[in-house]
Amino acid sequence: MNEQKPESFPPNVEEGAQNRIRELEDWARQLKTEQIAISESESEHWTFFENSGTSMIVIREDMMVILANKRVEDIIGFSSDEVQFKRKWTDFVYPEDIQMCASYHFARRKSPLSAPSEYEFRVVDKGGKIHWALANVTMIPGTTHSLVSMLDISNRKEMEYDLRESRQRFKEIADLLPGIICEMDTSLTLTYINEMGLKTFGYTHDDFNRGINIREAFLPEDLERLSQDIHNIFHGDFGNPVMYRLLTKKRNVLNVLINSAPILRDGAIAGIRACIIDVSEQYKAEVRLKESEERFRTIFEQSPNGIALVDMGGRSIDMNPSFKSMFDLAEMKADFDVFSFMGISGEERENVCKGTCLRRETDDPVESRKSAAPKGESRWFDWHVTPLGIDDGQSGSCLVQVEDITSAKKKREVQLIQQREATEKAEALVAGLSFSKRPGSIRW
Repeated sequence: MNEQKPESFPPNVEEGAQNRIRELEDWARQLKTEQIAISESESEHWTFFENSGTSMIVIREDMMVILANKRVEDIIGFSSDEVQFKRKWTDFVYPEDIQMCASYHFARRKSPLSAPSEYEFRVVDKGGKIHWALANVTMIPGTTHSLVSMLDISNRKEMEYDLRESRQRFKEIADLLPGIICEMDTSLTLTYINEMGLKTFGYTHDDFNRGINIREAFLPEDLERLSQDIHNIFHGDFGNPVMYRLLTKKRNVLNVLINSAPILRDGAIAGIRACIIDVSEQYKAEVRLKESEERFRTIFEQSPNGIALVDMGGRSIDMNPSFKSMFDLAEMKADFDVFSFMGISGEERENVCKGTCLRRETDDPVESRKSAAPKGESRWFDWHVTPLGIDDGQSGSCLVQVEDITSAKKKREVQLIQQREATEKAEALVAGLSFSKRPGSIRW
């Protein structure tokens, strides 16, 4: 019986098979390498997920939490074992925020770009305490799962709230102040102004929103001084109130007092904060007072009557030329006692100090007082003493006015003599007529 020899393959087929075997072996080695790399990558990702500094969860499409790291407990109070496959994500979302979070969750699965990848929401922890969290959400490729990273921002929200409260208090206080509070950037464009400022200068909130540069309120002739003042403020010279004239929206001029200081942010000058007081009425009052003082000084200097200003003790403060001339007082001594010169008694002085006006008529002063009248001629004076400043609780002073009434006195004396003579003549005439009517009197 003949033995059959094994079937042999053509050389080219055998070579191709060997090549294919080598390819399969290479592919197997590459697959093993990739599996090892995937395993290592998964291990790295899991290590990152588990040891991340933020709370991280993986959420299924039905909002079930299927994975949670150990930091989850820091924000929601539940451990990962209490959450995974046991609770939905919305179970620890604040009720008022559930609708927002759910809408983002489902919209993201329809179109990842249709929902924000980062947003803030409130979390209710295991003990019922509310936390603010910042969520960063991304879809896991090839799945309908999403990875949510949560950062507790409660402290930041509290600081933001305190800052808003502080700003609100500042605004309310600033709006209640009778003065103008404003802030501006380095270009002098207003960044804040209180209600009094808007009202005083006639601007609206729309004007403010469009932008108001404070330079527009200054008169052209004051711009150079303004630039110098701003330079001084930016170089540390501030806190000194300065007077300016400012223009309102209707171009009316206001006299104001401005006190400014630089606004510093991170050590750099960011603008100027200013307090502006409208002193227009005070300025007008000062102008009127100055005009009144000038008028009084003119009257004081040019009056034909003698006028002296003295303290409550009668010592002279000032005398007008007529007073000096009237009594030949070429030089006024600092301690000249006008009350003694007038001959005012102690009781009269006390009454004047209590606010009582004094009027008296005197003849020529005693020998110690010199008079401008010719020797041997008597002179008469009408004195008025008016206390000043008593009602204000001040030390006060007195206004002394004196008029030379010698001529008027002599005229009255002449009139009295003439009246007396006329009266005597009338009486004599009446007496003569009465005698002629007696019985037996002689008739001519």
